Amino acid sequence: GWAPATATVFAFAAVDFLAIISVEDAAPPAGGWSPTREMFGQGLASVASGVAGSGPVGGSLSRSLVASLVGASSPLTGLVCGIATLCLARPEVAALLAPVPKALLAAIVLAAVLPGVVRPKDVLKLRGGDSVVAWITALASVATDPTAGFAVGIVAFGLVWTLTGRRNKQE
Repeated sequence: GWAPATATVFAFAAVDFLAIISVEDAAPPAGGWSPTREMFGQGLASVASGVAGSGPVGGSLSRSLVASLVGASSPLTGLVCGIATLCLARPEVAALLAPVPKALLAAIVLAAVLPGVVRPKDVLKLRGGDSVVAWITALASVATDPTAGFAVGIVAFGLVWTLTGRRNKQE
């Protein structure tokens, strides 16, 4: 029904937006970034993908990190990536790329993402309830999937906030 579909859409948008925030925080573009502009762009892309009969569009954490690694910092990067993706999606091009070893593609993604996973410096800086929520969310995401991990993180945050709020009121 509508209720589960709406909840799923909001969860997808929230998880995707949090991924964008983490990338922008790790490597902000030269001119800065705007959360409003990011959400508008993601929403516009999702509407266009729906019109085309595709699934929802999300920011690509690995693509953003690879772009950062090679020094791409302009909004033009997103346009070029989009056009390249359109070209690569053509059946005749896809047939040529099909033999590319998945290990090669996985290595590129791992090179961009693995350092942040092996040593999550931002998570290690957290203290108290924030640290608890971050680690519970991370472990739940690894054990299940990012959307379920996000839901577990929201519940953990609610519990920590409630417990911390009550403690602060008693003091």
